[in-house]
Amino acid sequence: MRCNHSLSVCLLLIIGCANCRADWFDNHWQFRRMIDVNWDADHASGRDLAMVEFYTAGHAAADGSDIRVAREDGRLVASHVLRGGLGDRVSVVFALAAGQTRYAVYFGNADVAPPPPPGMEDVQYHCGLLMEMRRANNPRVNGMGDFPAAWDQAGPVIGRTLVGQPFYGVDPFGDYQRVITRLSGWLVVPVDGEYYFAGSVTGRGAIFLDGKPVLFMANHVGDQRFNVTLHLDRGGHEFVLYHYQPGGEDIVSVVWKRPDMSKPEILARQSFGIFARGRPGPLEEQGHALVADFEAQYVAEYFLGGNYSHRYQLTAHAPSGAKCDWDFGDGLNASGATVEHVFVTAGVYPIRLTVRWNGNSDTQTVSLPVDRDWENIDQAQLDPLMKQARIIAGYDVSRVREDWLPWMIPIEQQALMTAPATAAGDRLASVPRHANATVAMIALRQVSGDLEAAHKFDDALHLWDLVPGESDLNPMAACYEAGMLDWTVADFARALKVMEPYAKSSNPPAKLSYAMALVLANRAGEAAPIFDSLQAGQEKLGANLGAVSGAMARTIEFRIAQRDWENGEADWDSWQTRCPAVFMEGYSVLLRTKFVEQHVGFLAAAKIAEAFAGAVPASPYAPQLLDRASRLLIKADPGKSKALRDELKAKYPEDPLSQDESK
Repeated sequence: MRCNHSLSVCLLLIIGCANCRADWFDNHWQFRRMIDVNWDADHASGRDLAMVEFYTAGHAAADGSDIRVAREDGRLVASHVLRGGLGDRVSVVFALAAGQTRYAVYFGNADVAPPPPPGMEDVQYHCGLLMEMRRANNPRVNGMGDFPAAWDQAGPVIGRTLVGQPFYGVDPFGDYQRVITRLSGWLVVPVDGEYYFAGSVTGRGAIFLDGKPVLFMANHVGDQRFNVTLHLDRGGHEFVLYHYQPGGEDIVSVVWKRPDMSKPEILARQSFGIFARGRPGPLEEQGHALVADFEAQYVAEYFLGGNYSHRYQLTAHAPSGAKCDWDFGDGLNASGATVEHVFVTAGVYPIRLTVRWNGNSDTQTVSLPVDRDWENIDQAQLDPLMKQARIIAGYDVSRVREDWLPWMIPIEQQALMTAPATAAGDRLASVPRHANATVAMIALRQVSGDLEAAHKFDDALHLWDLVPGESDLNPMAACYEAGMLDWTVADFARALKVMEPYAKSSNPPAKLSYAMALVLANRAGEAAPIFDSLQAGQEKLGANLGAVSGAMARTIEFRIAQRDWENGEADWDSWQTRCPAVFMEGYSVLLRTKFVEQHVGFLAAAKIAEAFAGAVPASPYAPQLLDRASRLLIKADPGKSKALRDELKAKYPEDPLSQDESK
């Protein structure tokens, strides 16, 4: 939601208050909000405007065609709907009448005559600048004269609003790329004379005065090289600025030097006429004394892992003793007159409030657009991690939206809240279809990694066991679980069972995981042709695999020496992917057992070494693996250690390791 904190969107609970009601200008309109405007109503110019933002709770036409603004006495004033479609939020600009500070905006009339088409309203933009943004269609804007046609040929309108001056560094409508913007208004020139203008924009831009192109700007140079001096007569001049922004920041800066100035200054708000801001009041409905409505205040955002989460405070201005029940439109609920809620991802959420009081009740639903506070993005409020983490940790993960789960997990992990992160991971794993399988897989690996680091291997395996066979996470999830079973808990039979559904898979990682599981489960003969086919696929890429393998082996040896098992295991996986045939040679397995010893423990390392030596006895590294397994078990299991030593002597009597009785 792009909330303007100086113009907070007020959604209030109305409880029949006689001194705040005025007569309805027409009973065909079912809903309204009163509007208070703080302006110098006693010195009106006749061209004064105000802008107000409010929520319709779904009671207005989607295109805003039934929205009207009237004075408190019921007389209509000229108005123009600037933008709608962001949930139920609407922005309206309207003409101010001398002496009038209170107005009402009406909506909810299914039989209303349509308003005048855009450009034909009675609203004249002589206060502020009307900012309109459209999607650009690869426009040709190499000179000033190209801009009007580029604007006319642009795509649909993204948004409209009023701004005070042609000087800003944020996009009030969101993070858009390849757009064209037009600012239009009325520039007031105080005296006759020579006027100097200079400007800088990201992308390209042009200024038109009285319909004539006067200044071209390009590439936000940060100086005044794009400038023009021209004679202007005292009075109002039509001002239009076009801005094409292909990507990146949205920056516009225009300065001028009047005849009475010693140096250029930013074109101030006073030069375009200052428009007022309206403050909307409670939602009113004809014939209803109790209308459920609320104030939604954007509090702060938190950024982690490429995602913004948003904390809101929602307040129902209910009478004392009223019961307020909330449905946040994301599967979660709460009770209370004031609640805080974190929306984990941006979107439009149907917030339903039910108020019960003195035997009466009312329910209203507001489609709340949740997003970054774009209009104040240069002053964005950042939330402390623990504030959002504590709120999210209280959510029932069985009810939250699936697309929230991958973003809840890293927040809870950063806050060291293992239990909520694990619960979210279990739910995420059990979902057959995900909004983004890659993002979900990353989150699950994070959860599993934390559990593995804490040696909670059973909990980590339980997480992966929850993944359904038909899940869109497979075969990635199956490969990860099989890797844990092979290289962490040394349960080779279970690893093979996990990978058997992918025995005929054409997916290279699945083929590699299956082949490794076959070897460690003592079925190396079946694995050999799989490794050969994977190797042939890598050789087709044209790389010198011998050189690559040697270099990667040296990297693994360095990681072992540094006891950097975490990065080392990732490097080892890359090595096996690039050079799959090295697995059957045995040296890579020998190195992996050293990581296992550092990461998991000597028992698992010994099991892996023994399993490979038994499955591939012809490997030149089989004696070393048996020797290593024997040494790892010499204290924990002397009998097993001796049996492995005897096997080494029997199978490889000529190997120097079998002659060393000190081992």
